Amino acid sequence: MAVAIGGFRANSGAWGRLNRQQQKYLPFDLASFEQGDLDMEIMPRPLLVPTRKEIGEENEQMWRGVNFAHSAGVPPEFVLREAGWSDDKIAMLGQAQQSQQQIAPAQPVTQAPPQLTPASSSGTGQQKKG
Repeated sequence: MAVAIGGFRANSGAWGRLNRQQQKYLPFDLASFEQGDLDMEIMPRPLLVPTRKEIGEENEQMWRGVNFAHSAGVPPEFVLREAGWSDDKIAMLGQAQQSQQQIAPAQPVTQAPPQLTPASSSGTGQQKKG
């Protein structure tokens, strides 16, 4: 509405000689508002942008949920769709997993990770290399 009023004032001569900025109002008048010439929309946006830490924590929680659901027998694709993933993104994840599985057997295992043995009578576990 303010632009329509500015257009009215610019066209009526109320401002006298118009500077460069005031001339921008010349195409408008009070009818411009009613005709919808000045309609606009403000697109929604987040009020606060999440920090990297918050994004990381959110991702960690999502993957824990996927892991928990998978261990309960729910297909990961179903869980990811429920989390808002697109079919394309799920397909990309599947392709990445397949390529990783093809690469993994080709790499020799140099040393198994250390495993803890059952606790001794002293209450401490000993590492066994294997």
